Amino acid sequence: MMKITPILIAFLIVLCVPIRTMAAGLGAPWTSYFGAQDSRVPWAETVRGTGRGSTGLALLRGAGDLDMGQGSRFAALEKELVQLLGSRDVIIPVGGLLAARDQDQVNQYMDMIRLDGGKQWEELVARQAVRLAKLSPHGEKIYWQIGNEINSVHYMTALGRWSGKSAVVPQHDDSSVLPLYVEYFLAPTVEGLTAASREAFGSEKKINIVLGTIAGAGRPSSRKWLDELLSYRIKGDFAKSLQGRRVADVINIIGIHYLVSADRTPWQEALDDLDRKWMGQGSVTGIWATEELGAKLAQAGLGAAAALRVAARYLHWWGVHSYTPKQGRCNFWGWQIGPAGTTAQESMQTLYNFLGDAPLTELSQSVLPEMDPRVEMYAFQSKSDPSKRVIIAISGANKEPVTTRGLTMKALGWQGTVGGTLHVFSAGGHEQQPLTARWDRDAYVLSAPNGITVGKRSAALLLLSRNGG
Repeated sequence: MMKITPILIAFLIVLCVPIRTMAAGLGAPWTSYFGAQDSRVPWAETVRGTGRGSTGLALLRGAGDLDMGQGSRFAALEKELVQLLGSRDVIIPVGGLLAARDQDQVNQYMDMIRLDGGKQWEELVARQAVRLAKLSPHGEKIYWQIGNEINSVHYMTALGRWSGKSAVVPQHDDSSVLPLYVEYFLAPTVEGLTAASREAFGSEKKINIVLGTIAGAGRPSSRKWLDELLSYRIKGDFAKSLQGRRVADVINIIGIHYLVSADRTPWQEALDDLDRKWMGQGSVTGIWATEELGAKLAQAGLGAAAALRVAARYLHWWGVHSYTPKQGRCNFWGWQIGPAGTTAQESMQTLYNFLGDAPLTELSQSVLPEMDPRVEMYAFQSKSDPSKRVIIAISGANKEPVTTRGLTMKALGWQGTVGGTLHVFSAGGHEQQPLTARWDRDAYVLSAPNGITVGKRSAALLLLSRNGG
């Protein structure tokens, strides 16, 4: 943890010795890179999870009849999407195996595929996708996700039991399950979505396909499993048209969970590796964090601080790699969970209230040489209103407070009076202090009345305005 005293604040925001640079920043509104689970919020332009329980096996009534008429759950989903798609992108679960937490449902699905070679499932997938395609005329706003945390213990156990293994050892990242996921679930689902795309848009590649998401992407073993999955060549037992193609050739978005928030992971190296290996390979057009934050951090009162930690790191990384919102996105799971003043909603809404939905430029950051290396500093300036800057101070993996005495921000074109507010988010809630700035040789020395603590369990958000604010 880092103790920020008035002098520290003057010193932390120094933007002189570049340690992170993003020359162009983000050309699109920063909000277009973020999502919220199940709900529409101002700071996130993606909603994930809509349709859960209204697609896939939930539509089967027997004998191939689908429950998609007026008054059905599917019809209710259509009405909900009419409201969402005007201003939001939506990630929808295709149904089927989902997260493989229900053994009976897994057995039902796998038996169905084996019984008729996947025909009923492909038709179901195509029909639901064609219906929803009418709500998104160009196909660009709906993303179909094929499975959730497909390398998890749940998948390994459920598929292992269905396949008749005499002894199933619960474990993550079991390569023996890859063929079951790909041949029985991914491939026939892709064929159904491809057929829907042809029917709805006259092209096979208009419907967005999200690969089943990878749990614990901070683990090297999970990323190795992902590499094996993307390289896997489809045998086509239940999807003849895909025979011989790699998984990377038939999906658009790689979905990962909890990589950037994992303390044990060199997160930039892991993301760089994913980008280098798979971005642009086959049909891969994006690497998305479809879940970040999570219930454990949120319930412990760390949602607000963790959300700033994740947001700052991803905003930086996307900028360095010139990602568009189609290529990079981050969805917060558990954004509304936690004690008062500690939720991700609290910190992200505070950021939104100040910046709006502006595109951002990341300012080259510098910290005085004596700054503790365990402290990460990220500074952004609004492209819509260059009189506004934000600084986010977080810790790395340190557990003890890091004390320093000041923070200096180089002017970099600013003149006149500068002021603002310091927000500190921790398990104790949301604290605020006024910020003052003293001019000193082409820089502003920032200070606050009281010292603040920034560490593993807190984050500081400094909102600065030229000529006051």
